[in-house]
Amino acid sequence: RIAQGSYTLDQMLIIPSNMVLTIDAGVSLDFKNGASLISKSAIQAMGKVSSPIVFESKDHSGGGIFVDNTNKISTLSHCVFESLSYPSSPLWNLSGGVNFHESEVHLDNVTFKNNRSEDALNIIRSSFVMTNNQFENTQSDAFDGDFVKGRISNSTFTNSGNDGIDISGSTLYLEDITVVNPSDKAISAGENSQISGKNIVVNGGEIGVVSKDLSKVALSTLHITNTRLGLSAFQKKSEYGTASITINELLLSNVEEAHLIEVNSQLLIDGEAVTTVSNSVIDQMYGKEYGKSSR
Repeated sequence: RIAQGSYTLDQMLIIPSNMVLTIDAGVSLDFKNGASLISKSAIQAMGKVSSPIVFESKDHSGGGIFVDNTNKISTLSHCVFESLSYPSSPLWNLSGGVNFHESEVHLDNVTFKNNRSEDALNIIRSSFVMTNNQFENTQSDAFDGDFVKGRISNSTFTNSGNDGIDISGSTLYLEDITVVNPSDKAISAGENSQISGKNIVVNGGEIGVVSKDLSKVALSTLHITNTRLGLSAFQKKSEYGTASITINELLLSNVEEAHLIEVNSQLLIDGEAVTTVSNSVIDQMYGKEYGKSSR
């Protein structure tokens, strides 16, 4: 247990398995000297509006957080993760400032901002629920999910260095989501993923919604504004296949190109199929014409 107070973490802290790490409201934990928190047990970090739990690296020298292979659900509420880098060891590095691997997690009223890692939050092979969360000023992807099953609601993703929401091999439900000014894609589904949801707003950035490599995206009440490319479906990797997007109640405003749909992929808007335009959409993506270079 970490009792209420302010602490400095200047070396790796490892929590063994078959325990629970409880962090009291009002805790402030400052990561320094490359230090990270590695937990093989679930974390219960229940902050309050008046006394949030803050994980930060004030001098930008600290690492991040890795929750791995837990047998209980982690619950985080009213927490702030700021200026964290990624956890690392001589044998491995992770992409996220905060990482959950094979560890179910529920996050409510959690803020991720000014991370120094590739992704703000990376969840791998886990189930999760996120509500009322904020992602701000992410170096690359705000949320990256690999082989996950989850739900995100009432959350905002602002100024992502790459994608706002990026999943692969996953199933995700979205509701009441706002993505502002992503450098690449607001929402991206890849490698046989499925995204469904409603009430999605995308404002600014390069690309609104992308479905690729056998993925299926089905959204209702989608508003995309001030974006170069609204929607795109295509095949990127030869081992997968074409992709689809289904939208009901689509509103596009100040969008340079409404959609870019590869032959054999599909876009349905209010039940009507949109004409495909190219045999190789990927030749126009990833910074070649639309989006951010992946090199």
